[in-house]
Amino acid sequence: PTFVNEMQKQLHCSTLGHVYQAKIEACAHKLIINGIPKSLTHQQMSLVNVINNAVIDKLELRDEILDFIRPTQVFEVGKDKEDSNTYSLMAVFKHPSATYSIFKAIKQVPGGISIILSVPEEYAPKYKEFRKVQAELHRIRDSNNQQLVKTSIKLENGYMILYYRSEEHTSELQ
Repeated sequence: PTFVNEMQKQLHCSTLGHVYQAKIEACAHKLIINGIPKSLTHQQMSLVNVINNAVIDKLELRDEILDFIRPTQVFEVGKDKEDSNTYSLMAVFKHPSATYSIFKAIKQVPGGISIILSVPEEYAPKYKEFRKVQAELHRIRDSNNQQLVKTSIKLENGYMILYYRSEEHTSELQ
């Protein structure tokens, strides 16, 4: 019975991989952008223009890359808190590589604004956990206050992987 149970579990996991991968690919061209000032929307701008003004135009990238990474659609996400002066928005891009270009230039994003991956619902709790580990790793500094560990969270073949590397070694957590 144990062998049969193990085989059923492996078969179940291998067949679900394709389902999860399809969900991952559906989210690959989306980012959640937190901390967008509400004051920008009072200027009667579309939400796409709000993202362009608050984030995209602040990145020091070549014009052709900036044009490529402009969102095609933007939606409000989360609960609107009356006492908050900021929005959380989901930006949809033409291609998943646009999201990676934004992450490469993440240090240029204005303070108070954070950008995270849009992940399928099934991955959300683990993604939150990975982000906590990622934040802890980013706090590791040398004597010159330089960040010692670089990290990235990627969704590949139905798995969520936290990659991290330092000068000495590279590793991954699943």
